[in-house]
Amino acid sequence: MDNEQSKFRYARVEIIWYDICNAEGAWLSESEVLNHTLAECVSVGFMFSKTRNTVKIFSSWSFNKDHSIDFADVVAIPAGCIKSITVI
Repeated sequence: MDNEQSKFRYARVEIIWYDICNAEGAWLSESEVLNHTLAECVSVGFMFSKTRNTVKIFSSWSFNKDHSIDFADVVAIPAGCIKSITVI
């Protein structure tokens, strides 16, 4: 294993989280409002960080000549929106 690969220590995770979901149509009945739910989303990537407020994952990375790592496809998810995190 070369130096760059040994430096990569990020777990691959699947995060199930809730997102805003707009209702269809301009006018809804009371029962339609009561039955309206959040969108359940799934994100897969590598865990960059997890704090009390935010979980950050990324999907792409590159090793630089100076042995540092650059990250791409970074997603920040509010911790309060997360249903589950599974290491895969």
